[in-house]
Amino acid sequence: MFALHYGKDMKKVTAVDKQLVTRDGAVIAYQILGQTNKEVVLFLHGNSQNHHYFIKQKQRFSQQFKTIWLDTRDHGRSTNPQETLTFEMIVEDLHELVVREHITKLSMVGFSDGANVALLFAKYYPSYVKKLVLISPNVTVAGIKAFQRYKTELLLKVLRGLCLKKWARRVQLSLTDTGLSKDDLQQFTFPILLVQGERDVIYAGHLEKVAEQLSHAKLEIVNYTGHSVPFLRPRWFNERVLSFLNETTSVHIEKREL
Repeated sequence: MFALHYGKDMKKVTAVDKQLVTRDGAVIAYQILGQTNKEVVLFLHGNSQNHHYFIKQKQRFSQQFKTIWLDTRDHGRSTNPQETLTFEMIVEDLHELVVREHITKLSMVGFSDGANVALLFAKYYPSYVKKLVLISPNVTVAGIKAFQRYKTELLLKVLRGLCLKKWARRVQLSLTDTGLSKDDLQQFTFPILLVQGERDVIYAGHLEKVAEQLSHAKLEIVNYTGHSVPFLRPRWFNERVLSFLNETTSVHIEKREL
C-alpha cells in the first residue's frame, strides 16, 4: 500500500495493488485507487494493453471515486492457464473480483475490447451496473474497418507462425464477435455514454446502430481524433466522462459531434 499526492490542492489518495486467483487458477492483477467511501468506477483497457493505458485518467478520477484498474486475463501482470482466451472468461474474472471486493454497484469505463467486455458483463450481471462509458466498442467484427481487419488478420497469421501463443490468443480475441444481439442491447436500462473518434478504426455507422439499439445512450464523436480518445484527448475525455458519471438526470439517445 502506498499514498499518492497530486499537488498541494489535491487530496491524498491511497493505491493498493492486489491479486485475484480465479477458480481456474488465473492470477488477475489489479489496483484500487482513490476515495474508499465513494462510488466505484472500474476501468477496462483494450486488446494487448494493460491498465497503464489509462495513465492520463488516474489522477482525475481517483479524486472523486474509488477506482479499480486491472490487467485483464492474459494481459499485463495477469495470467491465463488456459489455451484459449474469450470475452466470457474475462467477464467471469470481473464477476469474481466484484464479489471478492464486496461491490454491489459500479460504473465501468471500457476502451475498445474493454468496452466489449463491459457490454458483456452488463448482459450477464446487469444488477451490478450503474453506468457504462464505452469508447469505440465493436459488437461484431464487421464493425471494424476493412483495412484494420486485414492488418489484424495478417498479424495473427504471423504470430501463429512464430508460435507466440499468448500474443496470438490476444489478437484472436480482437477478431471475435461479442455475440450480443439487438435484444440484449435493448434490455439495458442504465445510462450509457458511447465515445468514438472521427478517424476511428470502427465504422461510424456501426456505433450509430449500436446507440440506436440501446435504450439510454448518448453517442459523441470527437473530431480530428482516432481510435484512442482517452489517450489522445485526455482533457476533454476526463471532463466529459466525469460529468456523465456525476449526472443524476435521466439519459436519452443523443448524438453529438465535438
